[in-house]
Amino acid sequence: MRQDKILARMEFVMKKNIFWLPFIILFLLFFVGCDDKIIIDDPDDPNEQDVEVEKAKEADLNEIVAVLDEIFENRTASKRVDLFESFNFSNGVFASITWESSDENFLSSDGRYKMNTLGKGITLKANVFIDTKIYSIIYPLYVKGFISEQEYLEAIYAMIPDEIVKDVEFPTEDNELLRSRGLTSQIKCECLSTNLLSVDGKYLTQESEDMMAQIKVTITNDEFTISGVCEKMVCARDDKKYVAHAVRWLNDNFVAATDVTGDIELPLTDDKGTVVFEYESKNQKIFNNYGEMINFIANTEVEFNVKIRMNDYYETTSFTVKTLDRTKMIEYIMDRMHVDEYEQFNLITFIKNSSTGTKFDDFGFLNFFVKDVSEKDLILTGSEESGYTFGTKDYNKQVAYKPVLHGIVPLSNTVNRPHYTKASIDFITIHDTGDDYYDAAGWTTQVTTDHRQVSWHFTIDDHDIYQHLPLTEVAWHAGDGGNKFGLNDTGVKYAGKNPELKFKDDGYLYINNVKSKLKAPYVNGKYQLKITPAGLYTEMGKNGNYVINNYYYNTGYGVVSNGGGNHNSIGIETCVVNYTRYSETMRACANLVAHMLKMYGLSVDRIMQHRNFSGKLCPQTMIRQNKYGDFIEGVYCELFILYNLDGAKFTYTSHNPEILGSDGKISKYVTERTKVSYDVKVEFEDLVFEKTYETIIVPKK
Repeated sequence: MRQDKILARMEFVMKKNIFWLPFIILFLLFFVGCDDKIIIDDPDDPNEQDVEVEKAKEADLNEIVAVLDEIFENRTASKRVDLFESFNFSNGVFASITWESSDENFLSSDGRYKMNTLGKGITLKANVFIDTKIYSIIYPLYVKGFISEQEYLEAIYAMIPDEIVKDVEFPTEDNELLRSRGLTSQIKCECLSTNLLSVDGKYLTQESEDMMAQIKVTITNDEFTISGVCEKMVCARDDKKYVAHAVRWLNDNFVAATDVTGDIELPLTDDKGTVVFEYESKNQKIFNNYGEMINFIANTEVEFNVKIRMNDYYETTSFTVKTLDRTKMIEYIMDRMHVDEYEQFNLITFIKNSSTGTKFDDFGFLNFFVKDVSEKDLILTGSEESGYTFGTKDYNKQVAYKPVLHGIVPLSNTVNRPHYTKASIDFITIHDTGDDYYDAAGWTTQVTTDHRQVSWHFTIDDHDIYQHLPLTEVAWHAGDGGNKFGLNDTGVKYAGKNPELKFKDDGYLYINNVKSKLKAPYVNGKYQLKITPAGLYTEMGKNGNYVINNYYYNTGYGVVSNGGGNHNSIGIETCVVNYTRYSETMRACANLVAHMLKMYGLSVDRIMQHRNFSGKLCPQTMIRQNKYGDFIEGVYCELFILYNLDGAKFTYTSHNPEILGSDGKISKYVTERTKVSYDVKVEFEDLVFEKTYETIIVPKK
């Protein structure tokens, strides 16, 4: 065989190979790898000596090598390949073949290409079965990655500012952008010009002119280590100049928003990314310091103070945001209440003594504002009837009245009525009964007469609302015992609602993959890391960091849960019983919750599920039906109306009364996607709004 072709090395052994043969093969492979040679093992060499041959005894195994060279161009893999399981040699000999990859993470033994950051040299072994003999071909192969070593380094270089005017945070493997691209090797950056920056990037320069700093980047994983040096400009220290530029940029480019109906995007840095903007909302009930809307109040101006800071130097300015004008707010909320599609319920109760539960009909409703409770019905404080304090606001006289009845737990029942006064009301907690035993009246009898150390504030079904305790009294409903509400600084900068929360093996809480200063509960000799599926409550603290509610470990459900369910929330049980309509129950509950949010100055974010406090799947009906989000949206709309359209008259006219009533109730199940339409008219003070809407009712699944 010519030297410019593949060198075949044959090692003749029978199936009972001695144990060290594979190590000899690998040694030979890497020893001759630079000469681009193939090792072929032949089981018939009695002396087990390497010999150069042109043809194996049973067949020319180089025919297989030639086919592999056709499959893998330049012996490089960059896509899935079909590895043949049999082969017919030119001399008529038939062979079956199995394959082994030296690294399944790059190319599997069935030819599947695995996407990786950087490429890697591997071997592909073909076990060729001819009659009773086995021949092995060791084929060197390079599996390409999607990025070269230089591109990897340059990706890291690009994440370091070209102009450094303050402390710089060097990228690490925890960087979200790098992780999204699969660049998860260990990354270390260090400044070599320590007169300008510290090794870890702290801004040190006292120079009067800009100077270049050398920064070394080292990337390491189990397969490789690569390094390189980039140069970045460290600008002369002049904080005042940069702040002045940022003030001009903010005034020129950020126009105070008007007609706002939701969150506003506040820039956190200037165009150079060097000067930091810190905001303070002057009306925290409408906007927080991050520009997120807490409650919508129409036609209202909110002033923001801005601190524009560079290192220790700062200047201040302010701007004003205006919420939606009252002439547009009616259309806004009616458009928001409308849905293009509504999926009907498929209701099942799950707690009755049946593994399958009990099914019952509930056709659903469209979100019409047709009933309103009166806060004058709500008992706020007091131990007995002669000393009760009630709410002061009446219901909207332009819609139907939804009364709140009283079924107060007797003072003598100290088991269900613990007689503790809440330090504060911070949450509204939603439950459901999950059974088909009782409606609201039936549960009122139970909660006022039994002694199971269980109680809540309201029971609601599709007809009635009953109150069982004054709102300021503690009730036993959330499963969190005596744990109380309290907000704790995490040390992690706020970056928006609903962050990713995770306790890691080191015991610390990570927020959006950033390590906080808080730790998991330490119970039974270890950190308890699993968080309740409903999540832990967070918000933005006054210092601009995430703050998180007190949490504890619930041993019954094995999850870390919120505190403050019993001692700092109002508990509401929604009845799931097969002779009521749960969708109507949800609508009545949304209206009641909206009133209490307004009374106590709480946002919709303060509505909690029972499982926020214990891990229990409750309210299971809303969760299983995927209707909890619809419920929260219903509360938002009811709250908007209470704040902005109190006293408005709502008139609805259905064009399809055989399916949709003018009160929003759907009267039957549909078997196919069915269009309905309705007119809405809203009269409020000197404003009148009229519009026709269409909705597709989707059959239940």
